[in-house]
Amino acid sequence: MQMKERMLDFLKAHKNTMTWIAKYLGLFLVVECFQRASVLQGITYIFQNPLVSIYNIFLLVFLSFFILFLKRKNLGFVIYSIVWIGLSCASGIKADFRGDPLMAQDFFLLKEAGDVAGSYLSVGRIILIIVLTLISVAAIVYVWKKEKYSKRFKSKYFVIAALVLLCLFPVASKGILNVLNINPVRWDMKGSYFKYGFAYSFAETVQSLKPEKPQEYSKETVKSIKNNIEKTTAKDQNQSVEASNLNNAQIKPNVIGFLLEGFFDPTTLPGVTFSRDPIPNFRALMKNYTSGKMTVPVIGGGTVNTEFEVFTSMSTKLLSPGNTPYVQTLRTKSVESMPSVFRNNGYTTTAVHDHWGNFYNRVDVYKNIGFDRFISGETIANKTKIGGWTEDKVMLDPIKKVFNSQKGGNFIFGITVQTHGPYDGDKLITEDCPRVTSDVLSEREKIQVENYAYQLEQTDKFIKSIIDMINESGQPTVLFMYGDHLPSLGDNLSVYSKVNLSDTQKYQTPYVIWNNIGEKKQDEDINAYELAPKVFDCLGMEGTSMAQFQRKYKQGQASEEDFKLLEYDILYGKDYLYDESKPFEVKDIAIGLTPLKVTSVQFDGDKAVIKGTGFTEQSRVLKNNKIVDTTFVNTTTLEVDKKKISSGDTIEACYIDWKDGVYYKSPSFKIEK
Repeated sequence: MQMKERMLDFLKAHKNTMTWIAKYLGLFLVVECFQRASVLQGITYIFQNPLVSIYNIFLLVFLSFFILFLKRKNLGFVIYSIVWIGLSCASGIKADFRGDPLMAQDFFLLKEAGDVAGSYLSVGRIILIIVLTLISVAAIVYVWKKEKYSKRFKSKYFVIAALVLLCLFPVASKGILNVLNINPVRWDMKGSYFKYGFAYSFAETVQSLKPEKPQEYSKETVKSIKNNIEKTTAKDQNQSVEASNLNNAQIKPNVIGFLLEGFFDPTTLPGVTFSRDPIPNFRALMKNYTSGKMTVPVIGGGTVNTEFEVFTSMSTKLLSPGNTPYVQTLRTKSVESMPSVFRNNGYTTTAVHDHWGNFYNRVDVYKNIGFDRFISGETIANKTKIGGWTEDKVMLDPIKKVFNSQKGGNFIFGITVQTHGPYDGDKLITEDCPRVTSDVLSEREKIQVENYAYQLEQTDKFIKSIIDMINESGQPTVLFMYGDHLPSLGDNLSVYSKVNLSDTQKYQTPYVIWNNIGEKKQDEDINAYELAPKVFDCLGMEGTSMAQFQRKYKQGQASEEDFKLLEYDILYGKDYLYDESKPFEVKDIAIGLTPLKVTSVQFDGDKAVIKGTGFTEQSRVLKNNKIVDTTFVNTTTLEVDKKKISSGDTIEACYIDWKDGVYYKSPSFKIEK
């Protein structure tokens, strides 16, 4: 009885401290439940991982030290909690449709996230977000009204404990992480979050935003690695006579590449059969030309990480988790890449994409990696859609025009989008979809796979059109194509777990290198960063410095530490690899196939008729840098209300992006009086 009374007296004496402990324990539990989208899993996690849970709770306490200095401590805690719960809720939603959790790097992709969020947010999720927002606002208002100002340091024990934690936690944290063996799993961030807790895992991605310079990084070390990269000749790579003589040929062979969105062979899903083959043309190419499986760094999304690896022969796995070079680095820094090498060798380099040009900052990145021209979705007129995304066949006409604009010497890179998710699981796009039979997939999942297979068929037909174009021209050409990642099939990628697809298979897509220059079939499974060297080998070219390094690395004549040092030097360092002088020049990039230009303005009744070139449905008229309501008539004509512009005004035509912002504008045109 005395023990019980002592316990009650202790709790009364330390009521505030006990209350705060309960608050942080509750916050941790709610955060983990939202991260897992399951109350049961959140509670179970605490009992299965008590020490890691305690570490996460201490981390939450440490990061909230500012609350000590607030008079309204309860209000401060409520707002602090709302932020963490919001982050974990967003992480759970993102992990569901993308396969990976929320990371600090994602905040650099807010505009991209806003573009695709509507496609992935179900009615249930939208309702959940609205309810949580209303609860948050209500909680803030309630606590604000109820809480009276209090002393900043009410309990001396609480203050002492907090100050000790504030001073010792950062010092002790590293040791605790070692003792508990907490180490992020870079290749499986979702599993890592589930294993080590959301608070630690998200905070770790914040800490890794700024890459840490390797201890061994120096000019001497990089030069030493460079000296070990032997210049690779066509003879060294056992290239054919035809390929070895390509550089001496009068007509340079064209090179065409395609990043195929969400492209893989769905007939390889165990226990899933199709009424017909959705990729007969691609399969025929793989049978007769160099092909294999390509290991990619992402699943369900993150296209540009695979694109980055192919172009630069660098690996995103050596970067901090969640790092997207197109977002954090290449928008402002130029790097040697596949297009820059082709441009240095006299090629005209063109990128074609039937989606937004500034998505993932491509319009800026492409300038910095060596493209001369970018034909993005804004610049393509009369686009058609099916299933929510532009049909890939709309790229055929601009590609043909670029391809036939000169004899040889073209490097054209296309990015498809038609097979982009999400894939409707409620109804079929068309009754003509390939039908699926499976004992393990739900009806909703089968419909998703069938809709995906139909879109895949259309991309496969587009591929055949490209092959036909090349064959009709008779021009020497090398064509390489690859899938960027597996599609996001099922809720939380459930299709793959239900058919027991291995972790290795989840990160493998097909690639093929077709040619009409006499190169023999040389099948091989590769990493994404090894594709460019294979293409360069086919042409008898050395390629980028990193492509040359990859040949040595593949032969075991270079280490992973060398790989990391070179990658750091190129992306974040001082370019010691290039003798402090980049091997290519950054030039302005042309936008669109036809120049965007205003040539005349005529007034007809209540309309002003603007004549020019390069107009599309995304074209608008600018006056004083403000967008004027514009009607697209055709590729040479726009119309606006006569009241909006008048004689003597200076106007421009522009393309707008998905947020109705100005993507690109024409030279100014002054309307004659």
